[in-house]
Amino acid sequence: SAAANGWLGSVWVCAAHAMLANAALQRAEPAEAGKHAAQGLRIAGDGVNPAVRLALRSLHGCAVFDRGRRAAGFEEMLRARTDVADQPLTAEQAASTALPEFRAALALGRAEAAMQVWDWLVDRSGAYGETALMKAWSEIGLGRPESGRALLAPLLAGDVAHLLPTTLVEAQLADAECCLALGERTAALRAVQHALTGGAQLDLVRPFVLAGPGVHAVLRAWTKGPESVRSLIERAWSARRTLRRPETTLQLSEREQAVLVLLPSLLSLEEIAEDLS
Repeated sequence: SAAANGWLGSVWVCAAHAMLANAALQRAEPAEAGKHAAQGLRIAGDGVNPAVRLALRSLHGCAVFDRGRRAAGFEEMLRARTDVADQPLTAEQAASTALPEFRAALALGRAEAAMQVWDWLVDRSGAYGETALMKAWSEIGLGRPESGRALLAPLLAGDVAHLLPTTLVEAQLADAECCLALGERTAALRAVQHALTGGAQLDLVRPFVLAGPGVHAVLRAWTKGPESVRSLIERAWSARRTLRRPETTLQLSEREQAVLVLLPSLLSLEEIAEDLS
């Protein structure tokens, strides 16, 4: 065992708990994810890698959010990210931290908080497919599907690199929602098909739980595909009944909408504040 070998509290055991927590979260099993994240945090010593501690705290916050304590979960994710300060992170670690916090901020109507997450990720990793996906989510929430689809196009075409294996599935679902809003049903069905294939291969359920109402309507009527795809849909539907899914429509002030419009400009927060003043 880890204890018998003197590994308890080591970075390897803590990292293993983080990986188990992330896998459970992507399967839309937040109770299991929270358990693994909490176990990792309990055994983490002062010398544990800051990136591993960040992952555990962020995953625990996301699990809390998914279980219905949204404000508490969001605040936990935010504190985990800001506490890391200037500690080194890989671009992948930064992206895996930023995406769930950004989406939680949007779900809570916290547009300026979402802007801070986006700005932090750009500073940490540069412009990757994940930053385009985040902006597309905001455009969809503001009722601008054409703009959302334009932001996703380079990522889906392979012209922009992405950091996380989940990003392409998330982007395909976002693109499908845009297509449905624009009346492009054939393109939407194609995007859902790609997302289902990728989701089944990666055992991703959470992205389908969080998908928009248009995609959910398509999934209700989906009957084709292998057993793995049909099972994925059934699991997403079951999880959707038990998880509190973030709202898809944002109620934002005029100022908050202006902040989101400025997201792709790569301006600093100070420069955006000047533009809004």
